[in-house]
Amino acid sequence: MFDWQTGIVDYGVLQTDAGFAFVVDRKGEREIGLISGSRLCWGGEVLFDMPKSQHMYQGPVDYEVSDRKDRMPRWHVVVPGTTA
Repeated sequence: MFDWQTGIVDYGVLQTDAGFAFVVDRKGEREIGLISGSRLCWGGEVLFDMPKSQHMYQGPVDYEVSDRKDRMPRWHVVVPGTTA
């Protein structure tokens, strides 16, 4: 399980905890992808966010992580309607 606050890397307009991520703006569409991540934000907008996991954590009971999530192995989508 992962915690967004301890894993975030800020690349300016792109914030993610993914091992690899990309966002491509094209006229009329946006292509987004990531490998091994729980959230991806672009320009302050959340484009991908794994749901919180209430049952998968197997660590110490007294170690509370408020935003624990699993990582998506890979995710890719092309969204129509954005402008470059």
